[in-house]
Amino acid sequence: MYIFGFSTNYIRVKTVPLTHVACTHCHHKGLVEMTLLQEEQDGVVTQRLNKLSATVTCTSCNQSISKNNWRPEITAAFNAAVATVKLTTSVKFSKQGKRVIGIFLGCIVFVVEIFAADKLGILKNSGKQAYEIGSDHTEQYIRHPQSGDICQVGIFDAHAGANAEGKYTLFKIVTTDKANNTIVMIPHTGQVASPNDFGGLSIDAGSFDAAHPETFVLKEFEYHHFKKENEGSGGIARNIYSIKRPAK
Repeated sequence: MYIFGFSTNYIRVKTVPLTHVACTHCHHKGLVEMTLLQEEQDGVVTQRLNKLSATVTCTSCNQSISKNNWRPEITAAFNAAVATVKLTTSVKFSKQGKRVIGIFLGCIVFVVEIFAADKLGILKNSGKQAYEIGSDHTEQYIRHPQSGDICQVGIFDAHAGANAEGKYTLFKIVTTDKANNTIVMIPHTGQVASPNDFGGLSIDAGSFDAAHPETFVLKEFEYHHFKKENEGSGGIARNIYSIKRPAK
């Protein structure tokens, strides 16, 4: 059986002098030698087979005697020599096979790393600003806000009607106090015209108005909006589009 056999090699086993055989070319007797060869298939794996062949050469005239021209005594000598030889067979990876296996394992490792990176969110976060990381966790952050979280907020005047244009900006959470039902935030000093443009706002500490913190009702936060204690159902509406949690 040949396994991935791309080429055939012949490995010398031993050389037997045929002292009773005459050369078919120069007719000298006693100067003919038979070399036994084991067949080896070489490809992705190297397989040494339980298969023998032979070359017959005259040391006098240096001519080879092809198998088609073997006399009965040469054939008998070959059969006798084969009977005395115990061949060792083997199958092992060749250099080419080791390269193939190495490439295959490398591909597996690469695919596993890509899968792991996708699961960990590394690929999703690639190329994003720091405050954009964690955008898929808004619901979690809404329920459990923390200091440093950055909220993407649309601010609307409820009295201005449905066609009123909103203002879009960021708020950074400073502290939360469940006991007193409060959440303190500082507003960004800038704003953008569309919720698609939040990425244009810097999240550097100096971009937020730390000198003017505002206190809001913590309970309202979980409904994706927030308001101050003294604000009624009308007036200013602050809707949360997304919450980002910058890497520490």
